[in-house]
Amino acid sequence: ASSTDPHWVFERWTGDVQGTSNPTTVVMNSDKNVTAVFKYLRHALNITIEGQGSVHETLITSRGASYDEGDEVILSAVPEEGWEFDHWEGDLSGNINPTSIIMDAEKNVTAVFCEIVSVTGIVLDLQTQQGIADAQVNIIKDGNTVKQLLTKVNGSFETKLSPGIYTITANASGYVTNTAYNVQIIEIDSTHTPVSVSFALPREGLGLKYCSLTGKVIDENGLPLQDVTIAVSGGQQTNGIFTSE
Repeated sequence: ASSTDPHWVFERWTGDVQGTSNPTTVVMNSDKNVTAVFKYLRHALNITIEGQGSVHETLITSRGASYDEGDEVILSAVPEEGWEFDHWEGDLSGNINPTSIIMDAEKNVTAVFCEIVSVTGIVLDLQTQQGIADAQVNIIKDGNTVKQLLTKVNGSFETKLSPGIYTITANASGYVTNTAYNVQIIEIDSTHTPVSVSFALPREGLGLKYCSLTGKVIDENGLPLQDVTIAVSGGQQTNGIFTSE
């Protein structure tokens, strides 16, 4: 038994033939009454929200008033103010938004939204301490550049980021590149505390000399101490590098 309409699929036999085998056989030793039972495929799309936002559903191809077998649905994740869409879970994965799903069975989809945090920063000339305009700031997460910014006239920049660990690089024409001066690593945690970063870039050809500073902190018994904050004065500190004045 078969149907030319893909929405209808064979379910079972009733009458003088029982079961779900298809095709099947019947012995004609008398009059027979056989009914082929078909069911209409219709699937639920269950949406769950984590965080603050909503998901809009748009039917691309429709063969009925509800989600039938083969319908394609566009899902658009719309965050509330102060939140951003992060990724899909369940029968969808990844972070493409909007995206689409084919309704060939009941689907369960979760849209995950993350609260975003204000991140501000400034890029300065190391010697003059003046802001550098049009410096390029790249924000990288998991090896991918997620945002590219240019500093304002005063060297400042601002953006919003969701929780995670980010590498921020700053580069400007006429200044050193690929050094510790150009890199900052920040972590935005679940407390959603605003983060501020600053860069002080030396000009190219300045001929700065670097030296290393090593040591250890011990208690009165000579045992090493961990997680001790060390303050160093008498120089300028930039990303852990000190230059003599």
